[in-house]
Amino acid sequence: MSRSGPRGGPSPPRPIPDRADGGDPARYAAASAAYALLRTGWGRSEACADLITQAPASMTPPPRLAARVPGWRLAQSLLLVPARLRHGRLWHLGLRVLAAVLLAVVAVRAGTDGPAAAGVVAGLVIWLALTMRGDLAPPPGR
Repeated sequence: MSRSGPRGGPSPPRPIPDRADGGDPARYAAASAAYALLRTGWGRSEACADLITQAPASMTPPPRLAARVPGWRLAQSLLLVPARLRHGRLWHLGLRVLAAVLLAVVAVRAGTDGPAAAGVVAGLVIWLALTMRGDLAPPPGR
């Protein structure tokens, strides 16, 4: 869609119509091209990759994150499980575990093939892990 000049070459840049001084056509063209590129997902990912490669190598994490012991949050959560069980809804949790175990036994003893029974048992374990949290008492501070 480019226009041809008087001798078949590219036409000279036209002034920007909404600017009194005509603007800077070269900067306007560069900004328009950048905007058109950033409208696509590929263009945004390329721009992000370019920014990552230009990041200074001497960046260090904030001191608060650098001093944190890895795995401490997991260990703290595991230490709180007995107290959360003791103060939670034990009957609900017990019935939920009992139902999962009984359904797993039925699935294994039903005479189905190994992969089908394994899939049912895996589904029950996932169901138990996702729903069991509601029967525990909330952690301290929440």
